[in-house]
Amino acid sequence: MAAILIGSCTVTLVSPMAGMDFWTVVAPSTADADDTIDVSTIVDTIYDVTNTSATDGLVQSTATTAGVVDLKGSTANEARTVYIWGKKA
Repeated sequence: MAAILIGSCTVTLVSPMAGMDFWTVVAPSTADADDTIDVSTIVDTIYDVTNTSATDGLVQSTATTAGVVDLKGSTANEARTVYIWGKKA
């Protein structure tokens, strides 16, 4: 398990909505299952988070109240796209 810096990811605000935003965060191809990404610079409150990869498809991820996303999946060294529904205070 390693911490992936948000600066090494491609971050896109897909849809700003009233009270909630939808973000995609593309982790580098070195991402492993159970790596973490601190997304607190883009969201304070995370309502839901999933990630997808070529091997596992879409899987539910977990997030802490501190804005850290825990990547899920079964494969090491594979790019993952993280989908985050949340808001910034």
